[in-house]
Amino acid sequence: MPSTLTMDQPQANQEVDEDDCLPPPEMPPREVLRQHLREQSIRFVDVETIKAGLFSRDRLQLFDCVIHGGQVSWLVAACDGKPKDGLLTDLHEWERIFGPGFMAAVARVDEDAITFRTIEGEKVDIRG
Repeated sequence: MPSTLTMDQPQANQEVDEDDCLPPPEMPPREVLRQHLREQSIRFVDVETIKAGLFSRDRLQLFDCVIHGGQVSWLVAACDGKPKDGLLTDLHEWERIFGPGFMAAVARVDEDAITFRTIEGEKVDIRG
């Protein structure tokens, strides 16, 4: 599976498979990522549903989900451009908190693709 997930363009008289299409770009990047993971049957943990109880006193920016990808579990933050100030530093701290076997990644949500990169900027395949 490539590290960049794109929407295929249908050929003339070709039926469009809605599972290959990304949701409208007006959705927040976090929601685009969640919908994409569901459509691709990629198991993940939605961090927003548990953050209040576990990390309410921490000042770290939160990531959006945990994706189990074989040998590594990914701590993924979605963005629609350059990550917000401090996000990469905070993701590095989350890697430290979670320990071995967990790596942070940024899912850049563009109009026609979602690209996963480590906090160092390397493209990654989240499926392992």
